[in-house]
Amino acid sequence: MAEPDVAIGGFGLEGRGTIGSGRPISVVALIGAAAAVVAVVLRIAAPFDHGIWLIAYLVLVGALAPWLLALGEERLGAAADRRTAPEATAWLAGVIAVPAGVLADARLLVVVGGIALLAALLSIARRALAAGAAARALAAHGAVIAFMAASTLVGIGLAWDTPWL
Repeated sequence: MAEPDVAIGGFGLEGRGTIGSGRPISVVALIGAAAAVVAVVLRIAAPFDHGIWLIAYLVLVGALAPWLLALGEERLGAAADRRTAPEATAWLAGVIAVPAGVLADARLLVVVGGIALLAALLSIARRALAAGAAARALAAHGAVIAFMAASTLVGIGLAWDTPWL
């Protein structure tokens, strides 16, 4: 008996049998969105230092960026298999490490998280280039990758120079 297709509207989570089997980075986007909601609730209940930054980070880096990366890979026709899980794992590690470092005033943790994000982006970029897709799709996906890489480098630089670390 064939397993039904599973699709979660707009998040690129198409697969056979289990949610997220198509794009592991899409699962990271869902986790990031859920974490952003939790951060909003915590911020409303008891405001804390860096609360607004945390919410923005989780929405942009935790949810929006991985969703755009998954969408780009889907458009490029890049293979979605177990080989894509390391990038998703690295991205999730970065999404966890950077805010943990900011909230704990631990500069090294912020830098390690940034490096994890950059490693994921490098791997995604290599796969995108290997896909040999149409130039237009590759350019759009490359723009997301480049913007996120630049943002991550700026974040690492700010972490290193920010007095609260």
